[in-house]
Amino acid sequence: MALDRNHAGILIIWDKIFGAFQSELAHEKVTYGLVSNINTYNPIVIAFKEWAALFKDAFTGKKSLSNRIKYLYKPPGWTHDGTGKLSEDLREEWLKNQAN
Repeated sequence: MALDRNHAGILIIWDKIFGAFQSELAHEKVTYGLVSNINTYNPIVIAFKEWAALFKDAFTGKKSLSNRIKYLYKPPGWTHDGTGKLSEDLREEWLKNQAN
């Protein structure tokens, strides 16, 4: 079983731009879903929750202008202080949990 690696909900081009796209392999069963639950059925919240979090990360707190801009184009999970979990980190954590 594999954790789905494609992040784009609407346009797969974002995964290709950020280098996160991976085709589904015929010999692996893919598990689709969210890494963490949204806990709402409100379509507005579902559609814009991550955008709000992105802008909050970019424009609040003490960070340089260059780091603020990086939040807008770096891969999902990137943080200026290195504490974020990128897709590779999440994948390794998921695989470790599957082994247990």
